[in-house]
Amino acid sequence: MSASSRFLNALAAELPRGRPPIEQWDPPLRGHSDMRIAADGSWYHEGNPIRRERLVRLFSHVLRREGESYVLVTPVEKLTIDVEDTPLIAAELSVDGRGDEQELRFRLNNGDEYVVSPEFPVRVRSDNTPVLTLDRGLSAKLSRPAWYSLAELVTENSSGLAGVFASGRFYSLEPGAE
Repeated sequence: MSASSRFLNALAAELPRGRPPIEQWDPPLRGHSDMRIAADGSWYHEGNPIRRERLVRLFSHVLRREGESYVLVTPVEKLTIDVEDTPLIAAELSVDGRGDEQELRFRLNNGDEYVVSPEFPVRVRSDNTPVLTLDRGLSAKLSRPAWYSLAELVTENSSGLAGVFASGRFYSLEPGAE
């Protein structure tokens, strides 16, 4: 049985419903998963696209970053996975409210939602790529429609920096600003 087959069996047998507590798991590294996440957010296994959204969602919930590597984790083992850019895509932006107190909510390509906050800030990398910082060391690149929606909300703060307000806090969208 291949490492990726063992991993899938362990995943199916051991995971609770919802987002598992992978930050509590520290199993040994067993090798590579034969999986890759392309820059456009598409997931592949052994070179073939994973077309089932439920599988992508499941895998994304057991994914974390460790240093410069990405790993898929179960209670009994972890496998590395290749990620070309960011592992997830912030596909849509919804806005609730207006002005400084508006709530900015991104829906990811795996169906999860994140509200922009100090824990999950939005920023522009030094390569001009807009990203949302997620938990578990992950990030999501903003899709073009999400980026355009966010761009409509851009304003300047008192220091002259371009950015957006969310939940009473200003988030700079100047490239490379943290």
